[in-house]
Amino acid sequence: MKKLSDKLREEIVGKRCENFRFVEGGTLILYLRASPERSELPDETFWIDCAWRLRATVDVLVGSLDSPDRVLVQLKRLVGLMLSDARVADVTTDLSLSFSDGLILETFCHSTEIELWELRRSDGYRLGVGSSVEPYERTEGGT
Repeated sequence: MKKLSDKLREEIVGKRCENFRFVEGGTLILYLRASPERSELPDETFWIDCAWRLRATVDVLVGSLDSPDRVLVQLKRLVGLMLSDARVADVTTDLSLSFSDGLILETFCHSTEIELWELRRSDGYRLGVGSSVEPYERTEGGT
């Protein structure tokens, strides 16, 4: 069986962040697309429901608990960038998404009542880490 990092890399590396949504409470949704020329819906959405931060090298730019105004300004930097790597820590399932210009989005997983992070494809495929901090892969009714 492939490692979670490997599965995630296969799904998202090389895709562009077309847009994002920041939801009250800190949830972040990234809209990913393989080709910027396509006009239909994004290929995938990436939901992050646990704590996260965006950094450039060692400097933290913003985190999920910062003011919405500050968060929105910094997250706009991700739009149009390509995902260059994805790593999932073996024990903690913390996530690190690297972008083409050196920005890194990191999560800090902890037990919650919902998924910590999840990749969702329109065909119903789901890959993520659940509330028990356990990785999962499943298919649900697609659109």
